[in-house]
Amino acid sequence: MKIAKRIPLSQYYERESALSEALSERESLRQIGLGNFRVVEREVPTADMRADIVASGDNQILVIESQFGQAGWSHWGCLECYAYYHNATMAALIADEFPQLMIDACQRRNDTSDIGWYLISVYIDSLEQHHFNIVVQPTRTLREHQGLNTTDQRNMDQVDPIFWQPIRDDENCIFAGKPVASSNNYGIEKKIKGTNMYVRLQLRRDHASIRVKFDGEHSSSQMNIIKHMMPELPTPIDEWEYHNRGDSVTVTIKVIDKGRKDRNHWDKIRQVLVEHGTRIYEDLRLIGNYRK
Repeated sequence: MKIAKRIPLSQYYERESALSEALSERESLRQIGLGNFRVVEREVPTADMRADIVASGDNQILVIESQFGQAGWSHWGCLECYAYYHNATMAALIADEFPQLMIDACQRRNDTSDIGWYLISVYIDSLEQHHFNIVVQPTRTLREHQGLNTTDQRNMDQVDPIFWQPIRDDENCIFAGKPVASSNNYGIEKKIKGTNMYVRLQLRRDHASIRVKFDGEHSSSQMNIIKHMMPELPTPIDEWEYHNRGDSVTVTIKVIDKGRKDRNHWDKIRQVLVEHGTRIYEDLRLIGNYRK
């Protein structure tokens, strides 16, 4: 299932400089997730060259290099030079997509560098909305990771609403609708009209799952029916995770062993979640209509 129509950057912008101009808006930098900056400059002189974007504020200096299509090594090399020249604390390469070798190299660079390195993919949908996906970003050091408390770990496991927006934007998807708030971005839940059943798409750090919830006193008996009418799924029935709280029953079904950390696989994760979520939803809807 194709979640959303994608428009390549080169088909929307005439020149890469036009893309840089759009990215240089302070609101754009917040939308991408890079932070707030008081000063944002374009085409900044850098020795005998010019950096696409240099932004500063709150003791941070950000350098951005943008490119159409798949990111090339020449742009990566320019970004490195610009970052060191401007004493940047953050450096981002923005393009349609990235080769796997560059993704691996950038991840390794973040392990040893004082600069925070970002690879950010972007596409434009049919409504001319920009969608940003941070493919690589700075990672915490081992010492910082070991010092995380429960609240910090929970915040790290949250998913940027950008992950869900292509699903929300697809008019043909049953899970389409208003944007997911950043305070409630673990998943999208859809109630089956006229029933006490809910289907929720979920994303965790290392996997994606679908949760089905049944409210009310007959939830346990409904669950037995579901076991026989569910479509075939990657996870066997005996490995589904059940919780019976007395007034409700939930079952969680893992559908793919990739999650929040696998940003370069987000399109595939969305596809799997929507395909299985839609099949489960339709099966449950038929059950609900049958029981009326």
